Amino acid sequence: MRRRLASGLSGSRLWSANAADIFGFRVAADKLYQVFGGGDILAIAIPADAVGRQVRRFKMYRMHGNDQGAEAMAKGGLNGFEPPLPPLLVELVRAFTGAFVDAGANTGLYSLVAACARTTLLVHAFEPFPPVVHLMRRNLALNIPYSKRISLNAVGLSDTDGTSKLYVPTPTAEVVETSASMDGQFKSSIDSVIDVPTQRLDTWWKSHGLPAVGVLKIDTEGTEHAVLAGAVELIRRERPVVVYELLPRAHTDEIATLAAEFGYSDMRLRPTAVVSGQPIEFDPEAWNHILVPSGGRATVEAIALKLGLAWVA
Repeated sequence: MRRRLASGLSGSRLWSANAADIFGFRVAADKLYQVFGGGDILAIAIPADAVGRQVRRFKMYRMHGNDQGAEAMAKGGLNGFEPPLPPLLVELVRAFTGAFVDAGANTGLYSLVAACARTTLLVHAFEPFPPVVHLMRRNLALNIPYSKRISLNAVGLSDTDGTSKLYVPTPTAEVVETSASMDGQFKSSIDSVIDVPTQRLDTWWKSHGLPAVGVLKIDTEGTEHAVLAGAVELIRRERPVVVYELLPRAHTDEIATLAAEFGYSDMRLRPTAVVSGQPIEFDPEAWNHILVPSGGRATVEAIALKLGLAWVA
């Protein structure tokens, strides 16, 4: 990352801005963030839950317009990026108990959405690309106390334990990198290749005492099938909802085989609809899908209708 993407709020300034936000003085907090952050800090509201608790907010550095997720939300709110996933994720982590696992966390957007949505939720984030790990740590510092429930692991999840090559594409200006992948064919133009630690999610899960997991999100730029293959024991026991990205070169046969083995059904997340009952394949209107365990379908349908999404079965 270039130097101007690495600047940030710190010290007593960060404390005073966070304190104002935590105690509900949002107008004052926003002014402090704007003044101390040079206009580069975004605050996004998470809808109140069913018991009517106060609307909560999470913050992110916009990276001078170069964090694509933060910038999309600056323009379109919570549903401005990858609709309808952010508001759907809010409801999923509230409905399906257990921790949230974020495989391919990037700068932390979905980890923060989840932690902000449910105040008791534990989040386990995995991101192997060192410059982006640094940026996520800065975003976490903006979000005390939510970030105290987010553990950031600088590791890539896969189907093996050890190390792997991470292929970093040729950068586009100063945009925060989102396409580094352990699939060497994911991008045609590669800027660099680095070695990163890898781990199976099952290995991590066992070493941490088999924690309950309610939602697993996978966005690993073409290696989502490998993450699933490394998590079979966790999925069999915990039965989490799996949110995953499915791009044109995805290993759909492997994902479909695992889904059938687990007894999961696939649902496509289009901007205004949830589509179920279709084969697992790339849909240009639905880059994000969810795998839902048997027994969870009615809950997901209720969430979709609550959010005003069409339910297509």
